[in-house]
Amino acid sequence: YLMNLQTETLLNLNQHIGLPDYTGVSSLEVNAWYFDNRRLLLVNEDDEVFVWLDSETGEFTPLALGVDTSHQGPPREIALVPDGSGFTFITVNREIDTTNLHWYDLANHTPSLLTTLPVERGRVTDFVFSPTSDQATYVVRRGTHQKGYSEELLLIDLADFSTRVLLSANLGK
Repeated sequence: YLMNLQTETLLNLNQHIGLPDYTGVSSLEVNAWYFDNRRLLLVNEDDEVFVWLDSETGEFTPLALGVDTSHQGPPREIALVPDGSGFTFITVNREIDTTNLHWYDLANHTPSLLTTLPVERGRVTDFVFSPTSDQATYVVRRGTHQKGYSEELLLIDLADFSTRVLLSANLGK
């Protein structure tokens, strides 16, 4: 559903764009708004459903991210770049225990692998782009609830994929 705050009307997006009513365990969520205030990235990570929607025209494009989930975990940490040209997502290769950063180009509807992040036995969370889209930050969490967690806040330069640790501590998660 999408609430128009000016008219105070509620819009069923599934009906508006001609999608069937969603009956999965969880539902599609608005992951990000494009800065034109009409295009949305809708996501259901659990069922691996990704949709690029124009809320004014009702046009939508189902997105195929090209991830082989027999070897990799499902896409997580989806982040739309501020200029709206695409988004990143993260997968974990279960066979070789690597964390991969992927790019999806919304103009060409093509996915690609950007880099393997320097994460050993940790979980990547909170991936956020800088306003200029040339850098991003993310948190790597290690440990268990029983033994305690440690986290690192890392900065990645998206031109050369170099990373550096900005902060290493228990960040209060």
